[in-house]
Amino acid sequence: MKFNEYLSVLVYKLVLVINLINGKMLNERDKNAQIVDVIAVEGKSAQLPCPMSAPLSEVSMLFFFKSAHGGIPLYSVDVRDKNSQQRPKHWSAPEVFGSRANFSIDNKPESLVIKDIKRHDQGVYRCRIDFRTSQTQSYTYNLSVIILPESPVVLDRWGRQLNSTKIGPVQEGEDIILSCRVVGGRPQPTVRWLINGLPVDDQYEHNSGDVIENRLLWPQIQRNDLNSIFTCQASNTKLVEPKETSFVLDMHCKLS
Repeated sequence: MKFNEYLSVLVYKLVLVINLINGKMLNERDKNAQIVDVIAVEGKSAQLPCPMSAPLSEVSMLFFFKSAHGGIPLYSVDVRDKNSQQRPKHWSAPEVFGSRANFSIDNKPESLVIKDIKRHDQGVYRCRIDFRTSQTQSYTYNLSVIILPESPVVLDRWGRQLNSTKIGPVQEGEDIILSCRVVGGRPQPTVRWLINGLPVDDQYEHNSGDVIENRLLWPQIQRNDLNSIFTCQASNTKLVEPKETSFVLDMHCKLS
């Protein structure tokens, strides 16, 4: 290993040790710091803003920590060599974010952008900015990860899954009985029925495991119900469109 590379590794390890010590000292201070709630959807992106109160030339180091990892940084930006013509050195712990994370200095406010959010990314994070001359700056975030439910599955009155996009054909005057089941989701999703885009039933129950079910009874269908669209919709966030499954009603009408 070349001397310069060896020296860089040695310096980095020294920085880690210093941060472990500083992290313990700052933890008590951070307990009283305001925690900002950040909500993200699994598989989407999230941003942890870490605005700098001074120009980049006044910054020495920037670190991100996660409470579950103690005082060990999981992301860092090294700006100590202010005379260098190169851009700041970014490092991301491969066992945490790896290439999924990148700190954007150009955007305002400056933020850690995390792509392809995983459910285990949920937790409390802290950003710390060490300036060359001014006081250290710190921000704390509670990142909550929403896990979307699976797409709704619809069963007929006999418990058979509907695999086509059509209900029936059924006889005019019959009752429509459908059960919509949705598995998973954090937080628990709401499950409702819509007919032609209008909500008609939002009463659901929690069955065994993580199954939510809404049972629809639509009595005595009339000929003007022909080609009506029955939609089961599941949602646990406004950040993305609901999961839904739709069917068109086919009917045998009575002779006039």
